[in-house]
Amino acid sequence: MPIGFYMFIAMFGFLGIVISYLNSKNKQREKKATELSLKLSGLIDSYNSKVSQAQMMTKDKIDEAKKNNDYHMLNKIDNIEHSFQKEMLAAKDMIESINGDNFKKHSLAEIREKCYHIGVCIGQMNTQLKLLDSLKAEPPGMNYSGYIDDEPEEEENTYKYEKKKEKKNPIDVMKQTKFFNGVSDKSSLDQRYKQLAKVYHPDSGNGSAQIFGEITDEYNILKEFFAEMC
Repeated sequence: MPIGFYMFIAMFGFLGIVISYLNSKNKQREKKATELSLKLSGLIDSYNSKVSQAQMMTKDKIDEAKKNNDYHMLNKIDNIEHSFQKEMLAAKDMIESINGDNFKKHSLAEIREKCYHIGVCIGQMNTQLKLLDSLKAEPPGMNYSGYIDDEPEEEENTYKYEKKKEKKNPIDVMKQTKFFNGVSDKSSLDQRYKQLAKVYHPDSGNGSAQIFGEITDEYNILKEFFAEMC
């Protein structure tokens, strides 16, 4: 038999081995891709569940805090909500980048890494949900350490401060505040006012014009107070 014939047989056999190897690799990749796709679907289900749970729990906790006039609890809810949304948006961006038609645009290594980070974000979201669930409103009159219920009213508004020309004692001023306990400067005052406005402004849906009026009165007085201190 000619040598060329044997070479043809050898090349044909080698080609068969290569094709078999490539088919095996493709099957392995398809298997891993299926596993990652299922893992991503599970992460998406978990993400959606946490988001829905956060929406319901936040509403219930805000209602509980407002019912008991627990302004410290409202501030904690706002901080937890901010941290939750930070992780939620990060997870959402990564999910959208590899979900659906975008799945095939990435290598399996990239998808695996993003799935890992999505899981981390969901874990942080769950941590914030546990913190939110642990919040309990204190009864009216017990949630504000500096406010004394039996102080006499002055000018039909218990929380207005007497304006004096002499320099005011910061400790005495902060003891009288109902809504801004703990603020230490103009920046933290403005931040607290924005947080309270989101809940109590009449246009917020569940707001109260009376309570928001009290908040604004305190804010204006404290704003003037911090301006005098500068």
